[in-house]
Amino acid sequence: MLNFARFVITRAVMALITLIIVSLFVFLLMELVPGDCAERYLAFKNTQGSSIQIANELEAERQRLGLDRPFLERWSKWIVGAFQGEFGNSCILRVNIADLLGDKFLLSLASVLPRWLWPMQSQFRWGSLLLHPTIHI
Repeated sequence: MLNFARFVITRAVMALITLIIVSLFVFLLMELVPGDCAERYLAFKNTQGSSIQIANELEAERQRLGLDRPFLERWSKWIVGAFQGEFGNSCILRVNIADLLGDKFLLSLASVLPRWLWPMQSQFRWGSLLLHPTIHI
């Protein structure tokens, strides 16, 4: 049982490190994309028939979203919030991301956990072959 607990803790730490690295990579990619969230939102508002003054509203929107702060400050604030369950708001929809994910996250987690924990539990390879046959091909 001690080996199983060590396995679970090791997997959890590896998953945590992977999530942090992936989030940093995605944040970095979003920095490289032309335009930012403020520009996309104002362009969306413009297509919806709202009359906007680009120069004034763009700077105000960037400040409201925190895009005027340094990259690492924004990422670290987001990662701390993400571990508290607050993922921010959708850029265009202005809806809380946690509300968008909702039950989908729990359903995904429930489908992944057996595949994640099964190989350590079984003494034979038959269980992992049944759960995920492509692993051993």
